[in-house]
Amino acid sequence: MKRDKRITAQQFDENAEQLPRRMKAENIKLARRVLVDGLTIQDAAKETGVTYQNGQAVVSRVRAFMVRSLPIGQVQDEPWERVSLFAPPALANEIKAAAKARSLPVQKLGRDSTAKVEQSRRPERRESMTVAEFEAVKKKLPRRLQPSTIDVAFRVFVKGETMAETAKICDLTIPRVSAIVDRVLAAVEGVPSTWKRVDVLLPSDLAQSFKKRVEVEKRAIKTSEIKGVHGDA
Repeated sequence: MKRDKRITAQQFDENAEQLPRRMKAENIKLARRVLVDGLTIQDAAKETGVTYQNGQAVVSRVRAFMVRSLPIGQVQDEPWERVSLFAPPALANEIKAAAKARSLPVQKLGRDSTAKVEQSRRPERRESMTVAEFEAVKKKLPRRLQPSTIDVAFRVFVKGETMAETAKICDLTIPRVSAIVDRVLAAVEGVPSTWKRVDVLLPSDLAQSFKKRVEVEKRAIKTSEIKGVHGDA
């Protein structure tokens, strides 16, 4: 029986965190046994107690998700890594452009898997905080923020609602909720609210280069703040 081309364990585990929460553990295990360990769907289905038909559906669904999440080369052991950070607008656009330039159509990974790599189709990210952590972050947020805006952030970070759920409950658009989430995360990172969130996959050497440039920008901010304090003295 034909086997699916494989994904590395690291690639699978990093992206498995973004799979729908309702997906059962045994289904994720089955997909991992097929896509990472190289078992046939039939063997993996027997091992996990899932029917062959369900196994096919699960592997197809997980595989399609993984293809959307991995650039070309990811399934061929080329070293890539995730770049998830805040950067000044110009640098953020440069990082996104670099990722887009490498978002090429991938080869088939089994039947009916011709998805194109698109970073914009990544499932929404999941962050969480305890009530105490959220209260500490609130002190870093601008005082002019409305209580309703704080409530949106509380729902996502503390209650664990998805951005789609929060948008529906609060009668907002998902992009608006996402902007609020980014604003809170920027406060956590200690960067200006004008900085943009970037979450892409890039070749490791390029990813490291961009990360170093972002760190330089962060140090420049801290240096400016220190000079400002001394200048006022």
